[in-house]
Amino acid sequence: MRFLLFFILIFTATLLFFEKPFDSDSLFEKFIYIHSLATAFLINLFSNTKDLYFSMKHDYIYISICIFFLFTTSVFYKRKYKDAKTKYLKLKEASNNISEGILFFDKDGNIKEINSAAEKILTLDKNPKHPHCLNKTVKIVSEKKIKEPFVKFLLKEYDKTDQIRKEFKGTLDIYGKKITCDFVLIKFESKEKYCLIIKKDSNLVNLSANSPFYDPLTSLPNRTNFLNHLQHAVITAKLKEANFAVLFIDLDFFKLINDTLGHHFGDKVLKEVATRIRLSLPSNAILARWGGDEFTALIPEYKNIAQISSICRKIIESICKPFNIEGHEFHLSSSIGISIFPIAAKDPQSLITNADIAMYRAKESGKSTFSFYTEELNKEINEDILIKNAIRKSIENEDFMLYYQPQINLENKKIVGAEVLLRWMHPKLGFISPERFIPIAENMGTILSLGEYVLKKSCEQIKKWQKEGLVPVKLGVNVSFKQFQNQNIAKNIDDILRKYEVSPNLLKIEITESIAMENESLTIKKIHELKELGLEISLDDFGTGYSSLFYLKKLPIDTLKIDKAFVKGLPQSHEDMTIISSISQIARTLGFTLVAEGIETKEQYSFIKKLGCDTGQGFYFGRPMPAEKFKDFLLYA
Repeated sequence: MRFLLFFILIFTATLLFFEKPFDSDSLFEKFIYIHSLATAFLINLFSNTKDLYFSMKHDYIYISICIFFLFTTSVFYKRKYKDAKTKYLKLKEASNNISEGILFFDKDGNIKEINSAAEKILTLDKNPKHPHCLNKTVKIVSEKKIKEPFVKFLLKEYDKTDQIRKEFKGTLDIYGKKITCDFVLIKFESKEKYCLIIKKDSNLVNLSANSPFYDPLTSLPNRTNFLNHLQHAVITAKLKEANFAVLFIDLDFFKLINDTLGHHFGDKVLKEVATRIRLSLPSNAILARWGGDEFTALIPEYKNIAQISSICRKIIESICKPFNIEGHEFHLSSSIGISIFPIAAKDPQSLITNADIAMYRAKESGKSTFSFYTEELNKEINEDILIKNAIRKSIENEDFMLYYQPQINLENKKIVGAEVLLRWMHPKLGFISPERFIPIAENMGTILSLGEYVLKKSCEQIKKWQKEGLVPVKLGVNVSFKQFQNQNIAKNIDDILRKYEVSPNLLKIEITESIAMENESLTIKKIHELKELGLEISLDDFGTGYSSLFYLKKLPIDTLKIDKAFVKGLPQSHEDMTIISSISQIARTLGFTLVAEGIETKEQYSFIKKLGCDTGQGFYFGRPMPAEKFKDFLLYA
């Protein structure tokens, strides 16, 4: 029995040694299998020896133990080997996309692989036919801190620490070529393979503010330096299967400081901002000045998303604190975009680009906040690009349509006007909500053209109804912030009225409370100019801003429109009833006509009427409708 088993063990060992399906490229892996079989045979040899402490009396017990030991030992070491090998292959694959020289070598210092960048730096050919290329050792020629051979130093450093990546500066002898450089050493879990990264043009690196790798104003790493750090972070994260975060930080309204106080003053602000951000980041983070008023940060090995959010809030809060420079006290805010490796992207440039995209989304969300890059955000951004490209063309093709929502006198239920609402049915994207395309038009600067389009089409429609024999009602047209700030707004509207031969008393200009609050003196001046044309002025969304009664008294407006948010809670909300009643009293005292938006039920209509509103608007009276349907509404209502 034992001779038979011995023969099986030896035969199996021979098969394991030559069997390629086991992926036994390494003698180390083959040895693990043979070692397991040899151990089993020794147990067999001494199993019936009386002097053996643990004597085995039954062959089937012995066989079971042998098999169990064989497979458990083999599987364990095989998995450990494959895990280390997989990570090594991942890093080797990633190295071909890196602009810095990378060499892979074994524990004896023999070079096994080099990437394309290393070929260029060392002017080598890694063709296996050239014996000078591979299986040569890396030597340290001169280094103050390192006085022993490279391999011994490397093994000594890594055996006493769990650190996976270390940076050094020195002169290396590689293939007989001496190169003074900064280099990074990375070890693998197996401790059988190592990686050497030679920083590109590192012989030029000077760790001072005057270095081409550092920003001279803030002494922070510059864009090039940060990208180098980011490349190293990508390699390390792929090796360790870890995450890290990239922050893109932009100051809000910083241009205003440069324009009003000068660039010299702005430089001092940037230095202070850099200090505040640095103090808000973890000690292992890397902060860089990307350019202008933009900063980037790399946060390695974070614990969770909550930690990143906390860091961003800390940065925003630190920048929001008052600045006091050269006797000037002022406030700033910042917007931050975050991209997470490998969720947002897997290469340095894409990580930066996506963090930048997220930062702009944060700005659109009201500034002084932060936003994470996601696939959903990417989809929105791509859709935004399509919308941006389509807006100008749709204005030229007149794809935008005007809808009209009737406004009713609450006392006699007669139509006294309508609000003009813009709608867009794109041939490819389908219906696009105004809440979606209006902010995009404002950001890209086409809101002026879009506003002019609405005014022209409104006057054109009034003229058409007049020619058809209808008695037209007054149309309320919303004006955007940029349109209202335009110094020629009164002249532009006057030209349109004259072109279509429309009386000014048939047009009402609506501005939101937030627009009116932006600049008190300018707002009053603009309203006076518009009223001189004979136009009626309406203050829209009243109650959502922060206008005071004193300021409201000074505004030469004709109508107050109560925001629909206060109407929605009626009749259940006593707070909304009290607010509307108070606004109604203010309107009567100041001689304003009061319009309530968002009336959807009969109960809301009854309460609004009792609370003293003059005019109502909402689904209860009629939904927004195209010109032809509104014409029928005028005829048969």
